[in-house]
Amino acid sequence: MRQETEFVSQLRYLRPPQNSAIWLVAIVGLSLSLAALVLIQQQLEAHKMLDFDWVAHNRIRAISHGLDNNLRAIATLQDHIESSDNVDPAGFEMFAEALIERYPGIETLAWVAVAEETREGRAVADSYPVLYAAPQRGDTLQVGFDLATLPKFAETLARAGETGTLAVSGRIAYPTPRGSTEYGFMVASPVLRRRQGDRASGDARLKGFTVGLVRLDLLAQAAISLLEPRGVEVLIVDETAAPEERFLAFYGSRLAPVEVGETDYLAWWGDETEPKVTERVPLVDRELTIVCGRTPLFRSAEAFQQSPWIVLVAGLLFTMLLSFYLARIRENLRIRLAMEDQLMEREELFRQMTETVDEAFWATDASGGTLLYLSPAFRNITGAKESEPPTTSLLSVAYAEDRPMLAEALERAGTEGGDTEAVYRIERSDGALRWVRTRGFAVRNPAGLVYRLVGFTEDITERKLADEALRDSEAKLRDLFQHAPDIIMTVDKKGKVLLMNRSIPSLPAERAIGRSSLALMPKEFRKWFMKALKKVFRKGVTRKFEYSADDGTYWEGRIVPITGEQGVVTAAIVIAADVTEKRNLEAQALSNARLASIGVLAAGVAHEINNPNNAIQFNATLISRAWHDIMPILEEYCEENGDVVRTHPIEDA
Repeated sequence: MRQETEFVSQLRYLRPPQNSAIWLVAIVGLSLSLAALVLIQQQLEAHKMLDFDWVAHNRIRAISHGLDNNLRAIATLQDHIESSDNVDPAGFEMFAEALIERYPGIETLAWVAVAEETREGRAVADSYPVLYAAPQRGDTLQVGFDLATLPKFAETLARAGETGTLAVSGRIAYPTPRGSTEYGFMVASPVLRRRQGDRASGDARLKGFTVGLVRLDLLAQAAISLLEPRGVEVLIVDETAAPEERFLAFYGSRLAPVEVGETDYLAWWGDETEPKVTERVPLVDRELTIVCGRTPLFRSAEAFQQSPWIVLVAGLLFTMLLSFYLARIRENLRIRLAMEDQLMEREELFRQMTETVDEAFWATDASGGTLLYLSPAFRNITGAKESEPPTTSLLSVAYAEDRPMLAEALERAGTEGGDTEAVYRIERSDGALRWVRTRGFAVRNPAGLVYRLVGFTEDITERKLADEALRDSEAKLRDLFQHAPDIIMTVDKKGKVLLMNRSIPSLPAERAIGRSSLALMPKEFRKWFMKALKKVFRKGVTRKFEYSADDGTYWEGRIVPITGEQGVVTAAIVIAADVTEKRNLEAQALSNARLASIGVLAAGVAHEINNPNNAIQFNATLISRAWHDIMPILEEYCEENGDVVRTHPIEDA
């Protein structure tokens, strides 16, 4: 390319040729122009066909993507209803209208119940009444309408209920205001009622269906209107339907709009003057054929279409045409190189992602036995060294006891075509056992057959140990909470019991949940308790209390706030302890103290009385001895001086 460009630039510096040379150049130029005309026309037609093929597949992908989005919307509505305990009409309508607005082509979304009756000893669906529908218009499904009255709808719902997956109906007619008829189909997704907490369980019962009515003309317009007008017409045909109901929709080009209906679409399809590109698109259990036709106004290389005629008129412009053609080739090469650079960049990005993340990505054949790709992170998980041979199968590193379980999971994904997940142990190169989690996804070919499994494997040993430690800690805390000697309960701001650790004689713990905590307290204490509870929620403080129950027991406790984010009190813990025995011991101790005080007082009085008595007794002995000594002296004195007058007789002591 560079040499040709240099050759064209060097032509400017050539000397003007002679007349004979000019004629020769003119004749050669005219001959080359005619040859270039034929060559360019062939190249243009080939390029036009390639461009048309790319544009056609682009429109087919747009419509296929729109169909997938419609199915995804109905499945999303099914997940929403299946995961919600209670779906009200307003919530359903708001969620459904958001999906309709996001995914064009959906005419109506509805929630259909299943009414069953018993026939020959088994339950059989008898009717399918519409519970909720959105949007609420007169020309859509109405609430209360029984879909069982329409055989095509009833057959689709029954098929979805039997298979447990999405089911698509045959053609449905939509009358339009202008008097014509547009077509679409109904998609039904079963909603199963599973055991609580076990979504993966196969023990499920049909709860109802999420139903979507899809209108193909709106879907095609929404999908193709985002693309540049190129002069391409699109036909959508249902290959699995009866011949009279195969036609679904025809999208005319915006450059050359035409009307093609179910009566003349075969003639349009068989018109060989207009090139066609046909591709089959699977739609759940049906198969659609999308046909793109090229109109005469197809836009491709518009400047080239005029240049060959200019070459015929003026051969002197051959160089310019050749330069333009070379420039066009150079631009195509530049685009191709840019695409190759982008592809290499994406490959490098994929390589960096697979080599830096902790999860190991893998790809196997449909049986799961032969590895097609395994990212380097798998060596880090298994602890394999660079010198060791690469792993040839996921089963080879699985622990012997867990290997059958992993093989069964991979085989199930390859056979059923769904997702699979397995948690098992692997034996590292150093002999240590590690827990890993493997998630696999089935990949289907255009024929709908599973030909490959892809997925990832991650080391969850620390997470599993942490979960086990958490469960052990929760069990210990639960035992501590339930075996606490005090009554512990959690209440909201209105006093309703949210949690209670043990039963009381008047009310079991399981029956107390959801009831007012005031029922557990005396009537005269309830008013104070509610005031204290409001203060705890308002100010976040702890309040203590004590009261006596009607049965003569005494209780002490406190109300402790539980704060959440930003310090907001979300609940309160009420801890109450039975202190009846403590109160009785205190009363007995007080009585004993009073008796001890009386004893001390009596001992003090006795001590005060005993003190003078002791002095008298002690001195009486001395006086008695002194009296015996004085008596002879007194008698002698009395004899000498006369008798002493006695008022009282004196007796010997």
